[in-house]
Amino acid sequence: MVQGLAFVLILLSQFSLIYCNTEIINFGVQDAVSSLQRAQLPVELSAGANKIESIILLNETVEGRDTGDLWLSLDTGGSWDAYVRFTLRISWAASYPTDFSISLYNPPGALLERVKYAHIQAVHSGVFTPPVERTSEPLRVPFTVILEPLAFGVLPLSVQPVLVCLGVVIHSVLAKMAMEARKESVLKAMKRK
Repeated sequence: MVQGLAFVLILLSQFSLIYCNTEIINFGVQDAVSSLQRAQLPVELSAGANKIESIILLNETVEGRDTGDLWLSLDTGGSWDAYVRFTLRISWAASYPTDFSISLYNPPGALLERVKYAHIQAVHSGVFTPPVERTSEPLRVPFTVILEPLAFGVLPLSVQPVLVCLGVVIHSVLAKMAMEARKESVLKAMKRK
């Protein structure tokens, strides 16, 4: 029992070693979002290719802050037809002080109901210490974008294996505790006779 509990504690202690930021938006296929007024040339995410690793260039200055953006086409059809809710997740290292935001749009004409456009905007939120003179070189922020369906409308598919492993560990710990409790109750009953 102590070994199983120690394993769980060691596993949980490792979560503090993760240093990244994440922006998440959950959406449904039928969710009402604004229609896009003009056509963009987005990168496509779909069931076949649901992850991209990219670098966003913060090369425009708005209100004294460096900004950049990226357009994505989110195709939730094909092998994902059985799902009606999805999550779009952006992750980036905390060592890049940047704020990301996600806005969803319907494509022009909205003929494809299982397709949405995502506009990802990034704004540099850090302060240079010591202050540095700006060069014409844009800031580069590496990030990862993942599109995945939500099982039962709330659980990302990538989380399911972790939950199964935790369930197995918790079940084995509880089974050992129950076995020990049974042994103790049998021993106490035998001593009384």
